[in-house]
Amino acid sequence: MSDAAMTVAAANQRPGGLPALMWSLAINLVGPYFIFSLAEPHFAPGSTTPLLLSAIVPAAELSFMYLRKRVVDVIAIISLVQLAVGIAITLTAHSASAAVTGHAMTHAALGFVFGVSALSGRPLVLSLARQTMAGSDPERQARFDEIAKIDGARRVFIRLSWIWMVTLCCNSAILLVAARALPTRDYVLVSPIISYGMLGLLIWGGIRYGRYAAAKAMARR
Repeated sequence: MSDAAMTVAAANQRPGGLPALMWSLAINLVGPYFIFSLAEPHFAPGSTTPLLLSAIVPAAELSFMYLRKRVVDVIAIISLVQLAVGIAITLTAHSASAAVTGHAMTHAALGFVFGVSALSGRPLVLSLARQTMAGSDPERQARFDEIAKIDGARRVFIRLSWIWMVTLCCNSAILLVAARALPTRDYVLVSPIISYGMLGLLIWGGIRYGRYAAAKAMARR
């Protein structure tokens, strides 16, 4: 089978890791708000401690997935990295409102990382696509790794990484508006809905674009 034909066949497969990815999105969407809501009444108004405690959810999921399946959950890593940066900001902020403003900027910081990965030729979208399409199935993972070595496929992942960078920067801009307009409690609920909604669109769009690029490559053969 030619490289283009193999790419088309893989791109048209049902994403094996998508259900687990959606479950991870749901956990990281609801979990931090749930923890924040439980913790907030026990601390002084404006305290940053409930925000710190909300980092427990992605950290716990990442540890659970690795210990149980030896799988590094990309979504949990993204959430944990953003929350880790958010924690650093929270510890240096003097109020919860200042902390959420800093938190809103973490998406732009993550977008910068995606941009750097594209410039370096090692696009982060590749790891996310591998989890989405192959899940924890060794056979699918091996097939995906073979396809990822094709020059055309790598160019697609680099292009998608640039798209992620721009989208994540836009995400930060929207969250900055929300941080200024909403109370902290409401922001904690709304921000993951915005962020993971955009993340879901990026994943869906990436799958669609991958299939389009694969079909286009096949047509040129």
